[in-house]
Amino acid sequence: MTAIAITDWPTLLAEVRRRPGMYLGEPSLKALQHELDGIQWAEQLYAVPPERRLQGFSFAAFERWFQEHLNPRRLSLNSFHMARCLTASDEAAFHLWFSWYDSFRSEQAPPDLPPDPGTLPRLPSNRHG
Repeated sequence: MTAIAITDWPTLLAEVRRRPGMYLGEPSLKALQHELDGIQWAEQLYAVPPERRLQGFSFAAFERWFQEHLNPRRLSLNSFHMARCLTASDEAAFHLWFSWYDSFRSEQAPPDLPPDPGTLPRLPSNRHG
C-alpha cells in the first residue's frame, strides 16, 4: 500500500472521508471536529510556521458560506453543531457535513435548505433512569 502524503486540508479531508475508521475510529462528525481542532491547536502550540501548516481550505470562508446558504434564521450554530442537530446520529451528521463541504468546494449552492432544527427527531438521551 502506498502512503498518502497529506500536505493540505483537502487531501486530509478526502482521506478521512474515504477511510474514517483509520483516522477517527468510525464515521463521526464529533471525532472529525475534534481531530481538525486538534491539528489546528497543535500547529499553534508548537509554533509551526504558517508556510508549513496545512493549507488549501479556509474553514472561516466555509463557515461564512454555511451561514449564508444554510442558516437563514441565523441561529448561533456552526456547521458541525447544525449537522448534529439536523440528524439522528453522529454518522449521519458526518455525511451531511461532507455534503455541505462538497457543495462549498464546487461553489454551488446546496440543493435545499435543511429543515428547521426543532422539526427533526432528537437523539436518544444518554441518561439512565
